[in-house]
Amino acid sequence: MGSLDFLVVQDMFLTETANLAKVVLPAASFAEREGTFTSFDGTVQKIRKTLEPIGDSLPDWEIILRLASKMDSSMPYSLPQEVMNEIVELVPLYRGVDYAKLDIKGHRLGRERTASGQMKFHAVKYVPQSSPEDGYPLTLLAGTTLYQFGTGSRSLRALRLKKFLPEAFVALSESDAKESEVKDGDRVKIVSPVGEVTTVARIGDMLSKGVIFMPVSFPDSQVNELFGVVLDPQTKTPALKTCRVRLERIGNDG
Repeated sequence: MGSLDFLVVQDMFLTETANLAKVVLPAASFAEREGTFTSFDGTVQKIRKTLEPIGDSLPDWEIILRLASKMDSSMPYSLPQEVMNEIVELVPLYRGVDYAKLDIKGHRLGRERTASGQMKFHAVKYVPQSSPEDGYPLTLLAGTTLYQFGTGSRSLRALRLKKFLPEAFVALSESDAKESEVKDGDRVKIVSPVGEVTTVARIGDMLSKGVIFMPVSFPDSQVNELFGVVLDPQTKTPALKTCRVRLERIGNDG
């Protein structure tokens, strides 16, 4: 992104991405706007504004309206409900969503079509990644933790959450720690075929032998640097959840 001629970011905070932008459009938080959220399971739920937007921040839909107006393409919306009405009209999956009734109960997308047999689930054959390279005996899993969510752009700003989990770590089993001569609290280097990161080792009994875990929520220890550009054959999305690595002890943290 740093090579782009002009980057615009719309967000609540100056994230790592926003710091690369030429223009940052300040967005309001969920508590400062009205509208809906659609969860991963297809449930549409209404959100209600409880606070006024801080400073110059605006709800996302109002930012888009202002941009459209500046581009001489004004949009005929004055309420979030009008936006939802058009979504219901144009997007087949949202047919049947009644914005007014969302005050009482959420709406499950595709519920009617599933019941009538119009929508069906199909098994997708698993295609494993290429065979592990020699010299990388461990399988790294990357994900989120209880106290830090996603990339940490929001949860890392919560001081109370940082008290529970203030820094990055790599979790590994006692047997893998013994083989690597690593003790709890040691500084370690995690090396993959395409990159390396350093962090603190945390030893426990939650992982199987040969499997280690790192959170993705800490910019100072970017686990994504360990992943190459490998696209899933079905979804065409990059594989950023697991890869083959090795572990090297580099010192004691205490």
